[in-house]
Amino acid sequence: MKTNLLQNPLIRNLSAIYEMKDREIFINKDYYEKVQTDLISIQNFFDVDEKTAALVAILVCEQISGQKFNVYKTMHNLGFEPVDYLVTNTILKEFKNNGWLMASDLIYSKSNANKEVFSKEVINAVINNDKALLEIKIPDNIIEAMLKIGKFIKIAKKDSENELMVEIILTYVSKFSSFFIINSILNNQKISNSEKVLLFYIMSSTVAGAEMFDLDYDLDSFSAADPSFQYVFKNDVRSGKSILFSEGYLNFSGAFMADFSEIMMGDFLREHLQIGLPDAAIKKPFYPKLTSVIKPDEIITKKLYF
Repeated sequence: MKTNLLQNPLIRNLSAIYEMKDREIFINKDYYEKVQTDLISIQNFFDVDEKTAALVAILVCEQISGQKFNVYKTMHNLGFEPVDYLVTNTILKEFKNNGWLMASDLIYSKSNANKEVFSKEVINAVINNDKALLEIKIPDNIIEAMLKIGKFIKIAKKDSENELMVEIILTYVSKFSSFFIINSILNNQKISNSEKVLLFYIMSSTVAGAEMFDLDYDLDSFSAADPSFQYVFKNDVRSGKSILFSEGYLNFSGAFMADFSEIMMGDFLREHLQIGLPDAAIKKPFYPKLTSVIKPDEIITKKLYF
């Protein structure tokens, strides 16, 4: 396997940079000239500037080899100038928006090392030296699109303290705006950004097989950007201001209104996602908000005395 990887020209380029990770190649002219050709190759593969290319090369190599990495320490060791930190951080943010860079599973790490890792798609593209594998392919149907979105949201939720999580998720979802229901939610000014992310989470999870959602728990997952989100959301629902329930995006599955522990996707979304739609010959199921339904066959016969 090692021999096969070394035959990959991109792996050789990455390895050449990795060997220089502590040499301040952007300060030392001799070291820079040794890896200049390798940098160009990596730049072209990831469409980034040469300094970001060097950083990516080292981080990818350390991830493949199972080593922990520290982004800012690596920048320093490469000889980054202060302005380079700003430029590279902007590009890394775009990596997150594309799903290329995500929160590590090591959420309890005490250091800044290894808090983020490259996605399997990036590593796979590098190992196969195939730039096309980095592209986000838009499926032909809404179900497959929602499954891809759900996968991205699941990854983004790992970094629950990230204040940019909502922004990152919406940037990714916007790539699927060719689908009517996704585009209509994204452009609905009456729905807040946090509510939009919540809807996409519920939609994608329902497509994947989930039926019920506990918003007492889930709302907190999307509150990093707006700590008041949970309070405002519940208050709007209770006061009848939320269109998510009045217009059929969401529905209470329990007998009591505003029981946020039992929420399900509403008929409006089910219609557009073609999930659980009843056949024309079958009576549409009734989901009450204020009462409990007792079906005829569930009524227990009781002997009455007069």
